[in-house]
Amino acid sequence: MSEPQPAPQSQSPATDWRDRGFLGALFVIIAFLIDPSGDFPLIDDWGYALPIEHFLGTGELRFTGWQSMTLIAQLVWGTLFAAPFGFSFTALRLSTLVAAFFALLAQAALVRALGGNRESERWATLSMLANPVFLLLCFTFMTDVPFLALALASAACLVRALKTDSTRAWVFGMAFAAVGVLLRQMALALPMAFCVAIAVRHGFGRRLFLRAIAPLIGIAALLFGYEGAIAAAGLESELYPLRSQALGQAIKDLLGLNLGALRLPIDRGFQMLLYTGLFVAPAAFVLAAQSVSGPEEPIGRRGLTALLGVSGLASLGLIALDRGLPQMGNILYDLGTGVRTLPGSVQSDGLPDSVWFVVTFLSVLSVALVLLWIARPLIDAWGKSDLRERIAPTVFLVALVVIYFGPLGLAYGPSFERYFLFPAATAIALASAAVTRATQNAADETPPQPLVRGLRGAAITTLLIWAIVAIGGAHDFMDWNRVRYAMASDLESKGHPSDSIDAGFDYGSWRYTRAALARGEQGGRVDQPDAEIAVGFSAPSEARRLDERELHPWLPGAPTRLYAFERTADAD
Repeated sequence: MSEPQPAPQSQSPATDWRDRGFLGALFVIIAFLIDPSGDFPLIDDWGYALPIEHFLGTGELRFTGWQSMTLIAQLVWGTLFAAPFGFSFTALRLSTLVAAFFALLAQAALVRALGGNRESERWATLSMLANPVFLLLCFTFMTDVPFLALALASAACLVRALKTDSTRAWVFGMAFAAVGVLLRQMALALPMAFCVAIAVRHGFGRRLFLRAIAPLIGIAALLFGYEGAIAAAGLESELYPLRSQALGQAIKDLLGLNLGALRLPIDRGFQMLLYTGLFVAPAAFVLAAQSVSGPEEPIGRRGLTALLGVSGLASLGLIALDRGLPQMGNILYDLGTGVRTLPGSVQSDGLPDSVWFVVTFLSVLSVALVLLWIARPLIDAWGKSDLRERIAPTVFLVALVVIYFGPLGLAYGPSFERYFLFPAATAIALASAAVTRATQNAADETPPQPLVRGLRGAAITTLLIWAIVAIGGAHDFMDWNRVRYAMASDLESKGHPSDSIDAGFDYGSWRYTRAALARGEQGGRVDQPDAEIAVGFSAPSEARRLDERELHPWLPGAPTRLYAFERTADAD
């Protein structure tokens, strides 16, 4: 057995703290610009916030009917922020913002654990911060961002444990995974993938059982024990078992040789690749610049030029087949971000096909670059005496993404682009480390060539565009939601009951489920298409308008007014 590998070289502590300080200051400035304040729910977070409000008010734990994840870790985390000054959605958004900063630090830690250099680490975190999906979710109490923080922290620790045999890193990695399964069941993929990596690194022996199989059994027992306890107490959400049932039905169909069941995972795998490319594009272009700037030219200028051409042709084909971006919608829209839930919502005519071609091209090119770099270390290590040690971290993270994707790809039901944040963060970390290893002997004095300058320019331009869309979209989302809930509140104060107002499914679900919890029921999603009054971005010309308010969007093409109107038989 070979000796454990040395720990990855870290930058100086002073530089570490300077980078963290800069990242923290930048994050605070962005949060101040967007403004997280407002005591109202967003998207689905009413279903996760109301149990906290109910617990703080009554001391009783109850779940809503709108919950498909374990959630308990999210409730504990949110309660830490809501308890000191009383329940509010603003306090819960603050908890997500703190978790988001930890997610950024965990992303940097994963790049560092894999051996990525300082520039790659910075670009990986900046790409995540400028991601419109990630940034908008930071201003909700959705579970995506806290899960991302836990999963990346666990992955970083377990990679370090694989490379150094560090018991401390292993303990922390498994602890983060254990907390993760109490937030989302998907965190079970972490110890499962670690089993694969330990088998590759050390073979099938005592270490595999002690370091991988035993903790997997323990974390799985924690998950199933929690589920059993919740079910026994009569607290299980009506929605909770549906995902497992959908996955079970899909597996049953596959075992029954129903090949039509393969279409869904193929489509979703394709979508994951496209959105991964979209999310990591700024960092991917910097990695491409690093890869052609050194004397060894790991990809080479000719190879990169050929890849540009192939990506362009592939993008044209995707657009022609109506398979280009956008592939799915939940957070991303043509000219903004956020779920527009209001009745009478009028979407823009959409960005022109030329813009979506460019976006699709950037996505295809960046994901191709990332996949090439992920594959390169595996190819280079093949046949080497230290093969097991060199490929174990890559095997762990690739297995992790595959296992994580399995339920998402197979299970019948909806899927959203926000589910691909974790695979994107993992992919860019792997690619960053691969580029660093391949270019570590590059001469610092090598003058930048036109191609290198072009790639760095593309990275900076893409990062700025992503950041503008992310910050502007999140600001506009918070802006129109503040106005929406203020209008609904004013209507209530004028004597209109909440069940007579259609101000979006999250407004109606929040009001209905809060009352349901007080009655000892679970509640759940409520749509009110037949309500007497509606709040929307447009009002039918024949409808009587009760209120009209101006919005102050930052992005062009975003809605500029909200209307409250009485529905008629032909209205809406």
